[in-house]
Amino acid sequence: ARTTAEKNALKAEDHAKRKTLEAEEAIKARTTAEKNALKAEDHAKRKTLEAEEAIKARTKAEKKTREVEKETKKTILKAEEHAKKETLEVEELLTQARDDLEETRHNLETALETHQVLQNQLSDAEGENQVWREWRAAFDRRFPIRFYRIFQRLLGRP
Repeated sequence: ARTTAEKNALKAEDHAKRKTLEAEEAIKARTTAEKNALKAEDHAKRKTLEAEEAIKARTKAEKKTREVEKETKKTILKAEEHAKKETLEVEELLTQARDDLEETRHNLETALETHQVLQNQLSDAEGENQVWREWRAAFDRRFPIRFYRIFQRLLGRP
């Protein structure tokens, strides 16, 4: 039988082995924790860099958006000014066209009145010409050709 000292020595040895195993496990756990902490730190650094890059990209995009909005406003203003000028030119052309149309209408009315006057004068002239032919025929029957020529010269006709 073992003595108490032997038993205690075995117990102490078992205890030391257990404590050694626990210490080794603690060291492994600590090493793993340190590795995980380093990984987490690297991950945090990467994410921080990504966030900073995202912020820079966002800032750049916002700046570009403001520039585009500014250019768009300028373009819209220029287009509106051009449209106003074109509208004024078209309105002036329309006014001129209306004036020209009114003048043309007036000229057509005047031409129609002149045409009617000329038609009346033509009718009168045709009537006078018929009277003249009848008178000449009667004159030719009554007077010799010599008197007729004298009469024509007096009237100023050939």
